[in-house]
Amino acid sequence: MLVALFLVAGSLASALSASDEQWWQQHFSALGAASDRSGILFNFTLILTGVVLTALADFLTHDLQLWAEHHGEPHWKVTFVRVGLIALGALLGMVAVIPVNLSMFWHNMVTYAAIGVFAVLLVAVPILLRRLPGGFLAVTAAVVALIAGVVWLHLGVGYLNITAFEMGAVSTVFVWLVLFIRTVTAAISEIPETSTAEVEVAAP
Repeated sequence: MLVALFLVAGSLASALSASDEQWWQQHFSALGAASDRSGILFNFTLILTGVVLTALADFLTHDLQLWAEHHGEPHWKVTFVRVGLIALGALLGMVAVIPVNLSMFWHNMVTYAAIGVFAVLLVAVPILLRRLPGGFLAVTAAVVALIAGVVWLHLGVGYLNITAFEMGAVSTVFVWLVLFIRTVTAAISEIPETSTAEVEVAAP
């Protein structure tokens, strides 16, 4: 939750301090291309968010491993989620390291790669971890519908410009991540303390 709030606060501060008041007519990444304080703030926010998300992957998958062991799920499923979250965090940081004014091509490639990693997680996690409680599959389906709606409003009818599309997509990504974390936390709380202790002792 704090990661999402930090990203929103940093992006908002960058937008408010941007020297180009028409940046929103281009794309969200235009903030990172600026050489003034807003550009530095935006890129710093993305890099730090990527670092925190990468570190968060270890904490989240530690709890997820306890849940998986308790329910007899294979370890590779947890490893898959961990690698996916680390890759997503690393790519998010690289979006800032390679701003559009440095290389539009590689900036876009990294952005597309981040979108691809998230899409894989969005589809794979509810399937691999379908025993998670709280209607997580339904939540993921709702997120997919939201993303599809944002894409349609941007590409289908042209109602949203590229900046609004990017902001909507990023917001949806972090909403899903927050819900995923809360779901794992809720799943761990349902495991008896004795079972959790046994799993931690048995873990390599």
